Amino acid sequence: MKNMKTPQFEGGTDLFESDQWLRTMEKNFETLTCSEESKKKMSVYYLDKDAAEWWEIRDRQVGHLVTTWAAFKKEFERKYFTPESKRRLQRQFANLVQGDKTVREYESEFMRLRRHVLRGQDDEETIISNFMFGLKPELENRLAVGNYKSLTELVEKTVNVEMDW
Repeated sequence: MKNMKTPQFEGGTDLFESDQWLRTMEKNFETLTCSEESKKKMSVYYLDKDAAEWWEIRDRQVGHLVTTWAAFKKEFERKYFTPESKRRLQRQFANLVQGDKTVREYESEFMRLRRHVLRGQDDEETIISNFMFGLKPELENRLAVGNYKSLTELVEKTVNVEMDW
């Protein structure tokens, strides 16, 4: 996994950093053939500082019963994806507007927040509606008459309209 440039995870309160580390680990595991137990052990190896300290304590508390990647991931998410951080992201997502950002910058922020907020509500209609709601009013008004099949289609159309201004 060192050849894959797997990062150490030090802990902290940044949900996006925690999520990125988990996704990197899962991506790396897809390329390896190893047991769930080995995945858990490798994950623990890449914990550092506060995260390593947290795991040492947590592992003792649960009597060393967390032996698989799935069980470790559940403990990790319980620690680093707290209800308060999820609520904070929901507020950020609900208040997200394009403002002075370009359409591409707005799309990037939208997608970053969407991963955590719209889980289980990933139908295109909901996604498109949420994206449209945050656009600059003049863009939203120009695009509201369209019938979009995907967010990608809407974003491309929005970028084209933005470029014509």
